[in-house]
Amino acid sequence: MFRTKRIPFVLLLFLVVECAAGLAQTAAGLVPKVRITKDTAYISCCDDPFGSRFVRSPVLRSPDGLYKAYVEVRAKALVSPEEHYKVDRHCENVSKLYLAGSADRNFRVVFMIKPDDKHDGNSLKLIDWSPDGRFLLVEFQGWRSHSDMVGAGIMLLYPRTRRVSRVHSYEPFTRYFGRSCDPTVRVVGIGSDGFPVLRASPDEEWDNDCVKKEGLWLFDPEKKTVRRLPKGYQIQHFGKWEELSPRKPSATAAK
Repeated sequence: MFRTKRIPFVLLLFLVVECAAGLAQTAAGLVPKVRITKDTAYISCCDDPFGSRFVRSPVLRSPDGLYKAYVEVRAKALVSPEEHYKVDRHCENVSKLYLAGSADRNFRVVFMIKPDDKHDGNSLKLIDWSPDGRFLLVEFQGWRSHSDMVGAGIMLLYPRTRRVSRVHSYEPFTRYFGRSCDPTVRVVGIGSDGFPVLRASPDEEWDNDCVKKEGLWLFDPEKKTVRRLPKGYQIQHFGKWEELSPRKPSATAAK
């Protein structure tokens, strides 16, 4: 499902410290209150205190007003805080993307990531709508408990057909350089021409990585390729955030 790589050391250190700090404070299985935030990436049970988490993004409406979407990420603690370091899996995530048309009364699940044999952690983060509302740009991640390996990538939802396209972050860079290339990549926005914009930086674990310094890259969703963007390039924003919590979604999930 994911190709994994090492989490940057600073992020790994933060997760370990936060897990340890909460060991004696929260029992496993505690039903969490929903927290509304735009930053739904890397949601873990290892916040302070250790325990289950439930986050939801605000609604992001398309520029043409025809569609609106939000994501939910639930991190469920499987053990008590005291047992955290005694088991292979201490937490499992389920991430969902909801979509509704302008005439729909309810949101529906159009995409979902569940735990699998290799990855118990996952998340989705809304980035933006394309200027014509043709697709919704999302960043996805996957990881495993007690590991510093993480996979991430670019996801596009085409609302008219509900088709989902996913590309792992290393793929377009490997194609660009003509050799194995796996820099640290974040999906950061959409350019003036309507293409997704990525921020790539050297991987801390590889001295001879292909990307030598941090910079912005434009991603072509059709060709699955990237090209460098000039310094000072301005990222655009086309969708409209609605600060109110989304209405209760429909119970009908995507197959």
